[in-house]
Amino acid sequence: MSNLILIRNHLKYIMALVKLQKLFLAGLISVISSASFADVEQVTLNSQHLQTLVVELASSDDDLSVTNTVVRATTWKITSNNAITIDFSGASPEDNEIVEIPRFYKQEVDAKNNYITGQYDYLETLFGIKIDNIDSTARTPFITDNTWGGGSSALNTPELLTEKLNYLSPHGHWGSIMPSDQGDFSLTLYSKGSVVDSAQSGRYTMNVTLIVSANEQLNP
Repeated sequence: MSNLILIRNHLKYIMALVKLQKLFLAGLISVISSASFADVEQVTLNSQHLQTLVVELASSDDDLSVTNTVVRATTWKITSNNAITIDFSGASPEDNEIVEIPRFYKQEVDAKNNYITGQYDYLETLFGIKIDNIDSTARTPFITDNTWGGGSSALNTPELLTEKLNYLSPHGHWGSIMPSDQGDFSLTLYSKGSVVDSAQSGRYTMNVTLIVSANEQLNP
């Protein structure tokens, strides 16, 4: 009988040891399982990509098909990776002063081919603009076309061309201009000079300057 009791006690001891091993193994699995989940933290990296702006030298072409009228088309290629704005400036002499109005002008000469101080003749000067290959403008969709002043028809005055704050100026008409995905677009200025009957014959000239400014648009 005592041997039987010893065997039972020994079996109980073995069973208890097996249970303890199972509990230890379960705890070990729990530890390993919990350690298998990674601690993930998202990091946002920012890199500043600066705006670039290149304006190529202008090319010009004259249209003399209309009697007593010349239309000069001057085209600039503008390359940028963000929005830009455009303005124009110019000047012409008047009496003994220089006024900030771009016009076709010629200094008068006398019968001996000498310049006459302070006397100038002018052609009636009008302007138009056309832009091509753009993505959008600040005035889109209110302004849906790509012309100002009738484009090649050249209907607007020098004062409107050079006005900085007037919404009827090129700057005010389009606001900022975003190039297409190719990064470049063309701007053509049409300058029309119509002869006034009283204007002295000869060569008329005009100086006008395109001002292109970066106007980077960011949406953080």
